[in-house]
Amino acid sequence: MRLSNAFPGMAALAGAAQAAQDLLFYQGMTFTEYKQALALNYTVHIASPTEWYAMTTADFAQYKAIVVPDPDCGSLDQIQFLNDTRAAWSPAVAGNVIVMATDTTYHASTQSGAVALMKDGIRFAASGTAGTGLYLSLSCYYDDQSFATVDALAHFGMFVAQGRLSCYDSAHIVATVQPSRTTDPHSQFRLITDSNLSNWSCSAHALISQYPSEGPNGFVPLAVLEDAASAPHAVGIHAFAGGVKGVPYIVARGVTPVGCGDGVVAPQDDGQNLCRSAKELCLLISSVKHGIGFEPSVEHKVKHRVKHRAEHGAEHRFQCIDPNVQSAHRDRNDDDDNDSDRHFCGSFH
Repeated sequence: MRLSNAFPGMAALAGAAQAAQDLLFYQGMTFTEYKQALALNYTVHIASPTEWYAMTTADFAQYKAIVVPDPDCGSLDQIQFLNDTRAAWSPAVAGNVIVMATDTTYHASTQSGAVALMKDGIRFAASGTAGTGLYLSLSCYYDDQSFATVDALAHFGMFVAQGRLSCYDSAHIVATVQPSRTTDPHSQFRLITDSNLSNWSCSAHALISQYPSEGPNGFVPLAVLEDAASAPHAVGIHAFAGGVKGVPYIVARGVTPVGCGDGVVAPQDDGQNLCRSAKELCLLISSVKHGIGFEPSVEHKVKHRVKHRAEHGAEHRFQCIDPNVQSAHRDRNDDDDNDSDRHFCGSFH
């Protein structure tokens, strides 16, 4: 262990030496993710509370990633330090982000997928081309809350966690790393599979029913729970290629829906324009059918994209999701940009 880790009070004296370290943890919040980070040969700095609260955005930006692990199925007060200092650390996080509503440390001794998720997640967060990344486990924080905003992530947009769940165990991976967003070819999610993420006797303690999805820095579902989609009053249901339908419990920034909706991993797709065209067209069709209405500019944009792709020999197959599969609480007159109601097209290429 480095001297600054053994004596956190001396960390402020470490100065420029911290810049050589890869990952940042908070003292008392290390757990199994810390061990896996070392196993992956990352250098690690553990900030004391005094140091963390004194850090500036530039200080946080020195690291490849901030890692906030699962404190063995912990409670929400254990990440109060994130809320208290989010004005400083959040702007530094310009790189890859992975947010998971599951308790990886708690399951690490019995589920290989928990360790796989740690390793893949840390590598992904630490390998972004845009700057410092974030690995955040939501642990069991929202297990007893029907719906709650994830205040620690407010800088990035609104995240809503849904707890008080039955035990859902049928996980399905629905995205892959954008090649342009990583500096490490090994950062692809090589270790996690549908099988090893499933059947944890509760693979998640919350669902992420809403998250910011707009723009180049929007978040995308990385893994969903299929059995959660059939739950009474399910919220945030998405549909994906191959007939997969589920509610996200892991979301990420820096990933692309698998095959942009056609079930084939296609690195040449940028994960933005092509997929967005498909989603917007489905929303347009659903809106016209149900009288919800779209701004003329949006309708024109969608038609233009479809026309442009057709003129260049691209094939379009749209299997729009049933518009009745929506948030139970949604008012039909709400703004159709509600992130929790967006659905991926079943087939697009």
